[in-house]
Amino acid sequence: MKKFYQLNRVDRLKELVKKGLITDELFLINENLTDDQLAIFTENTVGQFHLPLGLVNGLKVNGKSYLIPIATFEPSVVAALNKATHYVNSGEGIIVTGEKLPVTGQIFTSYHGDPKEINQKLAENKSFLTDQGNFAVSHLVERGGGITNIKFEFEHNVLISSVEVDVKEAMGANLVDTIVERLAPLIAETVQGEVISAILSNLPTGTPFKAQAKVPINLIGIDTAKKIVQLAQIATFNNARAATNNKGVMNGLIGAVIASGNDDRAVSSALYHGQNLGKDRSFTHWRVSKTDLIGEFSGYLPLGTVGGAITTHPDAIKGMKLLNVKNSTELAHVFMAVGLASNFSALFALVTDGIQKGHMRLQAKSIALSMGVKPQDLQDVVNQMVTLNKFDTLTVQKIMESRNNNDRNK
Repeated sequence: MKKFYQLNRVDRLKELVKKGLITDELFLINENLTDDQLAIFTENTVGQFHLPLGLVNGLKVNGKSYLIPIATFEPSVVAALNKATHYVNSGEGIIVTGEKLPVTGQIFTSYHGDPKEINQKLAENKSFLTDQGNFAVSHLVERGGGITNIKFEFEHNVLISSVEVDVKEAMGANLVDTIVERLAPLIAETVQGEVISAILSNLPTGTPFKAQAKVPINLIGIDTAKKIVQLAQIATFNNARAATNNKGVMNGLIGAVIASGNDDRAVSSALYHGQNLGKDRSFTHWRVSKTDLIGEFSGYLPLGTVGGAITTHPDAIKGMKLLNVKNSTELAHVFMAVGLASNFSALFALVTDGIQKGHMRLQAKSIALSMGVKPQDLQDVVNQMVTLNKFDTLTVQKIMESRNNNDRNK
C-alpha cells in the first residue's frame, strides 16, 4: 500500500472521498474565476494567480483530527508539517486555549478644553454613542454582536477613542470601520475638535490564544530534544535568530490562512506587533520534562469564518469545507496548532539533518520538472541530484544527456 503522499492527486482525493472526508465533486472540478468574480477581488484585472494547495493530513487539535489546506509554493513546508503531525499526534496532539477577542476601532480627534472635563462629558454620552454605532451595523446587532465598550484616552494632545466590537463570525474589518466612521464626527463635535482619522486596529486586546504541544522524548531522543530547547532559547535573546524562528511559525500558518480566505496581512500584523509588546521577540518557547519535549506558542489571530473572500471565493470555500470548523475560535485553534507544528518541524530539521536535506530533495523535483524531465524519469533524476548534492539546471541537463547517451548505446 502506498502512503498518502506517494499517491497522485486524483488517488489522494479518491482516498479522502472513500473515508468520507470530502465529496468527490469538491476538488475534482478545477474552477476558474469569471471576469465578474475577479472584479470582486481586485481592480485593473489582467488575469489570475494560482497557488498550489497542499494538505496536512490529520493534525490533532484539542482531541479532533483535521484536514488542513496549505496554499504555498514551498513543498517542504507541507512535507515538514505532515512529518511534524506524526510527532505531535504521538502525544495528546496540540492543545489550544483562548476565545475570539473583540476587534478594536480607533477614532483620532483633536479636542478643545480640559481633558478631565471632556472625559466626563464623553462618559455621559457613551450610551448614546454606543446606540449610534450599533445602528450603523444593525445586521450585526441582530446576530448578537455589536459594541461592547468604548474607552477614551489622551495622548500627545490627541483624543483616542477605542471602540471594542464583538464581530461574531466575521473577521470584522469592514464592520468596525463602518462603526468608527459613524462615531467620529459625533465625538469630534462633543469635544469641540476635528476628526483626524477613524480606522480599526489590527492589534487585538485581551488574552491571546495559547497552544501547547508535547512530543515524546523517546521518539526523537534526549539529545535532539535538548538541542531544540537550546535553539529556541537563543531566539528569546537574539533578534536575528528570533526573526527566523518566527518565520518558521509563519511558514505553515500563513499558507493555512490564505487557503481559508482570511487576511494574512492582518494575521501577520497582529502576531508581530502583539509580540513586540514585550522584550521577548520569539513567538514560541520549548522546554524538556521527564518524558516530553514541550512547546508553547502564544499569539493573536484575527480570523473569520464568514464574509469577504471566505464565503465568495471558490478556493476559499473549498478550504473551509476541508477544515470543517464550527466557528472562528475553532479556526484560530487549528491555525495556532499549525504554527506550532511548523515551528517544531523547522527546529527538528535544524538540529538533526539540517534544513537543506529535505528542502533540496523537494526543490530538485521542481528543477527537474522545469527542465522538461518526463514523469517516468523524474524520481531517478532527483535521486542522482541528491547523490551528487547538486541542485541546478546544468546538473539536470548533464544527467539527462548521460541517460540519452546510455539509451542510444543500448
